[in-house]
Amino acid sequence: MHALNHALAQAQPRYVLVIVTERQGDQAQVVYAEWREYAEALALYDGARRLAEKTNLAHGEDKA
Repeated sequence: MHALNHALAQAQPRYVLVIVTERQGDQAQVVYAEWREYAEALALYDGARRLAEKTNLAHGEDKA
């Protein structure tokens, strides 16, 4: 069982579902959903996270 857990921990998905939502108040609406290769989706996430950090810092918000 240990070998299986180790193999699963090192496995990366080939594709992931990227979902983008817009939030208005308490509700969120899906505005985009598409299957992407894992590396491409990871790069999109990293870019979005960096942009959000820059935006938060520009508005005077501290990192959590």
